Amino acid sequence: MKINSTNKSRIHLACYRGMRELDLLIMPFFNDNFDSLKKRDKKLFSELLENNDPDLFSWLMNYKQPDDARFKRIIRIIQKSNKKRDFSRL
Repeated sequence: MKINSTNKSRIHLACYRGMRELDLLIMPFFNDNFDSLKKRDKKLFSELLENNDPDLFSWLMNYKQPDDARFKRIIRIIQKSNKKRDFSRL
């Protein structure tokens, strides 16, 4: 499903993945950082959310790299933000 990068409520809903581990990685980032992202990064984030859960999890955990190099930027931003949080529960 294509997500409009200017529709914050749709992006918020797309952040709920149904996979607890992803929710713990994505939701805090959305809540704490989305509003301060540049327009192009908001677009990248919304496009990133269009991918399937196993891929997202693998990319965010550095198990794999996305084929689409554009996503590497937003993944690094999410990872940097998440390093400030305690993810020992994952």
